[in-house]
Amino acid sequence: MADGVWLLDLDAGQTWRFATREVTQGGHRYAGGLDVPDPEDVLALHATEPVERSVPLTIWLDQIPDLDPDDSLEGVLLGATGTLRWWSDPAGDDDPVTWMVGLLDEPEYGGRNEPVTLSLREVPWDDRGQLPARRAAVDSDTWPTADPDIVGEWYPTVIGRPGVNEVGAPALLVSAAADQVVVSDGAVAAATVTIVVNGVATAGVAIIETTDGLGRRVSICDTTAVPINLVDGNEVWVRWGASAGGILDPDDPTRALRGAGGVVAYLLRRSTLRVDWGRISAVRSRLDPYLIDTYLQPAPGERVQPWGWLSEHVLPLLPVSVRTGPDGLYFAVFEPETPIGQVRMVLEEGRNCDRIGPVTILGTADIANDLTLAYAPRASTDKPTLSATLSGDPDTLREDSAALDSAICRESFRRYGARPWRAKTTAVYDRGTILRTLRHRAATRALPPREVVYVMDVGDAEGLEPGDPVSIADEELGWTAR
Repeated sequence: MADGVWLLDLDAGQTWRFATREVTQGGHRYAGGLDVPDPEDVLALHATEPVERSVPLTIWLDQIPDLDPDDSLEGVLLGATGTLRWWSDPAGDDDPVTWMVGLLDEPEYGGRNEPVTLSLREVPWDDRGQLPARRAAVDSDTWPTADPDIVGEWYPTVIGRPGVNEVGAPALLVSAAADQVVVSDGAVAAATVTIVVNGVATAGVAIIETTDGLGRRVSICDTTAVPINLVDGNEVWVRWGASAGGILDPDDPTRALRGAGGVVAYLLRRSTLRVDWGRISAVRSRLDPYLIDTYLQPAPGERVQPWGWLSEHVLPLLPVSVRTGPDGLYFAVFEPETPIGQVRMVLEEGRNCDRIGPVTILGTADIANDLTLAYAPRASTDKPTLSATLSGDPDTLREDSAALDSAICRESFRRYGARPWRAKTTAVYDRGTILRTLRHRAATRALPPREVVYVMDVGDAEGLEPGDPVSIADEELGWTAR
């Protein structure tokens, strides 16, 4: 990086510009006096939160010619933000690449002629978005005749098809006199659903798109024409499993939003995070086979951050690691069972890469070879009603006729004995999705990971992205296509 230049745009009400040496870029002069150590980037398997990135910086504020002598350094630094960019070839035609956008953290300063040390810290999950929308709730303006017991309740946002034989989402009795219940915020794909009141299910109840008292689009069921006797105080639930589904996919309004790739995009659009939309769009087709069936409805008076909800309910199901790059947050998708013929690059020690050090077998504390994931919750109790198991434990396979045998789990059991893993999800009713999640969990947890370091020339690595599968041939290790 000797010929390149780091650029820092420091925004504290106005913008000051520093660089590791004095340059002009984009018509702006960048003062010298910036010191930046070479930053590192780390990739972790199945990280549902991005690794917090922080770069220590040293700047000399006396390099700023227009800094008002009456301004305190503290006043300049508190609450300031910075954009750090790398300009690899100032003499060429390439533009600088954004490395990080973040807050200036823990500044230390003295007099004006002394260096200021600080960190530029990017916290990609510091989401200030809020769901649901502020007035998407039952109150005297939206539904004046609503059951008083539900005033303050948020409209449920129904995603996919929650509920099959069990209730999957709540509904809100907004008018007992008119037999009207709100079943979802916004328009939905389903034409009918099954309504359950006091344990009695009525299938085929029509959904009507209408507006509340403030003009917000909602989906309701008018039960006047069906044998449901609604009175204030009733708990009303909905089964969506046999329907076309809940809210519409913004990218294809002819269908319900259900695929995990689309759900991820829907939530990220409602966040305040910096998102690499090109990379998010590129992986959507690889994530959409995971089907999400759930609803979003915080407690009255509370709201949720889109990123927090996504990282709690959806990301743990997916074979992804969350990362941040020059254009923002994105996902590296891991497919550990990729066939050798579909790898992105063939590495050969001594030809296009060189091994540095030995192979390290990492700890065995997280090994799992008897994996069970419970799913399909009953919305009224939030308890799962189904489960699936992938195992290499002979006792499990003998005693549980529904458990599926796994070769990698059997090998793990042979080496380490029974290692159970139990979890549950409230966001899935589809067995195929659960089995996908169990398979990629087994592929990465049944045997201990190994770490080996190879170095490559930048040109040889061109086109590789974090998470890409590669094969390695290393004669000294006896590897031909690992």
